[in-house]
Amino acid sequence: MTGPNLGLDSSMGCFFIGVLFAIMFYGFTCAQVLYYVWRYPKDQMWLKTMVAVLWLLDTATTIFDVVFIWHYVVGGHADIFTLLSLPSAGAAEYGLAVRFYTSMRSSICDELTLRRQR
Repeated sequence: MTGPNLGLDSSMGCFFIGVLFAIMFYGFTCAQVLYYVWRYPKDQMWLKTMVAVLWLLDTATTIFDVVFIWHYVVGGHADIFTLLSLPSAGAAEYGLAVRFYTSMRSSICDELTLRRQR
């Protein structure tokens, strides 16, 4: 027995595929972090800390992605009114994305400033 056809192929289907790709890229990130930890154990502590913080931000973002898609696909299955609500994971993921973007931009700006000073 199937539910009503809500016509969500162009929205939830694309979002679901995007989350699948995000999970795949998260796996690549985990592999890179493990490679870094095993290959460069004598790096400076601030660099190790930065790698750990970025990995934790990526982990949190991936968890929020899964919670977000779960809310719509599983929790609100065949309920059109679920589309009217935004789970709290959406706001948290947006905040993390802003934090991640600003941290990357600041590190790029710091690198450019250091290059100009040389």
